[in-house]
Order: sequence, then C-alpha cells, then structure tokens
Amino acid sequence: MFECTIKNLKEGDVLARPITGRNGVTILEQGTVLSKRYIKRLLELGIPMVYLVNEPSRPVPAPKLALARPESGHRSQPFLFNELNKRLDAAKFCPNGQDSAQDQRFKRRYKRILSELLSHPEVAALLQRLYEFDSYVFDHSASVSIMSAIIGDEWGYTEDKMLELILGSLLFDIGMTSMPLSLVQSCEKLSEKDKLQLQAHTTAGFDMLREISGIPFSSAIISLSHHERYDGSGYPFGRKGPAIPEYARIVALADNYNALVSPRRYRSSYKADEAMEFLLASGNYYFDADLVQLFLKRVKAFPVSSVLTLSSGQTGIVKCYSSSIAHRPVVQIIKEAGGKDVRAPYELDLASSSTITVLHAATQN
Repeated sequence: MFECTIKNLKEGDVLARPITGRNGVTILEQGTVLSKRYIKRLLELGIPMVYLVNEPSRPVPAPKLALARPESGHRSQPFLFNELNKRLDAAKFCPNGQDSAQDQRFKRRYKRILSELLSHPEVAALLQRLYEFDSYVFDHSASVSIMSAIIGDEWGYTEDKMLELILGSLLFDIGMTSMPLSLVQSCEKLSEKDKLQLQAHTTAGFDMLREISGIPFSSAIISLSHHERYDGSGYPFGRKGPAIPEYARIVALADNYNALVSPRRYRSSYKADEAMEFLLASGNYYFDADLVQLFLKRVKAFPVSSVLTLSSGQTGIVKCYSSSIAHRPVVQIIKEAGGKDVRAPYELDLASSSTITVLHAATQN
C-alpha cells in the first residue's frame, strides 16, 4: 500500500482504502479504479492524499501491448508455445466432438496472439516461472485462458482486446508463485490464517505485472480482481457488478468453471452439466449473467453420440441440442428403466424435461 498526493494521481491507479468526506460519507470505495473525472473531483473537494494499491510514480501503460519488441529474428519460446498449443488443440467446444469452422478460426486466432505474446521475453519468463512452480497451476491457467478467450471471441472482441485478455488470463494466477508451495499444494482444509495468506496472491500478482513496463493495466488488473464476485462477496475489495473490470469478470467465470470440471488435489472433478448448472444458478450473484450465457453458447456439456444414463433410469444417445441450454441435449432413448431395450427408439428433449437429470455420461464406441 502506498501514500499518494492527489496531484500525483494518474488514471488507472487503484484505491487501497476508501475515501470519506468530512461528514463521514464514502466518496469512493476501496478498490475503485481512478478515472480522470474521479481525480478532478478529488482535487475540487480538497482531499490531500489517498492510499493506493499500486506504486504511485508508475505511469499507466498504453492499452496496446507496449512491451519492448524483441530483436529481429527472435522467435517465441518453442517449449512454452508447444505446451500451450497442446492444450488448445485438445479443447473441444462443438457438440459433435469436432472443431466447427468457428472453433477452427478461434484456435488460429488464439495461436497467432499466443505467438505474439511469447515473442516478448518478459511474458515468456513469467509463464516459464509459472510452469516450473507447479504443473497444476500452469495447466489451470492455460485452460482458463482458452475459456476466457472463447467468451471474448463470442463477444466480438477486437484483436487488441483479445491480446489484452489472453495476456491477462494466462498470467492471472502468477501471484501464486510468491506463495509457499506447501500452501498452494495442500490437500488439507486451510486455516483462516492460511486462507488469508493465499488470498494475497491477487495483490502479489498485480504488483508483479505492474513491475513490467508495457503490460497493459487492463491485463494486470485481472490478477487483482479475478476473485471479486458480482454480488460483492469476493475479495480483495468486495467490488460489485460492473465495478469489477470486464476482463476480470470473464476470467472469474472461466476460473470457476475449469476448477469445477477439473480434479483437484482434495477432490474429484464435477460433471460438466453440474458445473454449467452452477454457473446458470450463479448468474448476477457470483458471475455476470450475460457472460454466462455467452460462454454456454459455445461450450456444450455432452458431445453428440455420448451415451447418457438418466435419473429416470433410461439410457439415451445425444443427438443434438434444440436450445441454447448447454447441458440439456436431445437424446434418443434406447433403453427404458430397468434396462429393457426400446424396439423403436424415440427422442426426449431434456430442455423440456427439467425433472430428469444426467447421472452418467460415456463416449459411444
């Protein structure tokens, strides 16, 4: 936390403490990202100084990636590119299990931006540090970045915005590398003291990224804000709704989805449809409901031809999706409850049968 006089404030600085007026009324809340209008108003009110999360003397980087260009002939780090590229190629979003034309275009776009980012030694060094620190944190960061970029792509982001989002989402958990490895890898229930220590990875990561001249502020603040929640129940500042930076809202959603569908050190993974049900139920509580809808337009729970065991006792094969509900496909029933074969298979639309849930899914041979 840093003291800063009002005259030395710059657009993009983040308040570490709330600002209150003489009457005790809060003027600006803790965690507010200062704009030119806010700074002008503070000058008018005669506020002498404030406390910032970031070091006040550092200028806010330009929106575009302003890192120093590598020397001519420098290539992106092949090892990191290959590792991240493998995870991208393995990602499947289309219900038929194959990449649609849209997904193929998205993957080409992601690879192009990834190559650009890895050509900057500072970015490559941070990703290398993440890889060497803990394989799970690296894998999780890679998956979160892909899922975040899917949302940005569906939202129609420009190349500049996609670059900022992919950069910030790849490094959103870089603060974990400053935490004790024993704490990060713990399989035990954490004490309140340990939880508070681990929560400090948000500010630590933000500080690390702000130390690198040229990383856009909009990318760096993802690290600080990805544990904020739409209803204000998150940390470190308890910011609400649109007050949470847009990229951070995207990464928060992708972070939670990937955490749910991936096995953790202390639990097995949740099913994809269970994770999607959680996201839908959390819209405008934990996450931005509009972003949830965008995400679920592109990611489906069950590929076509999956064999589903239903809570009704029936068995069916996924045929298609009749609606935008990503975890409620149309299935062709092949067995009734009790295992009796169906002579004439018929279709059941789970989007219209809310009382029936999926108990198990398997890929058809």
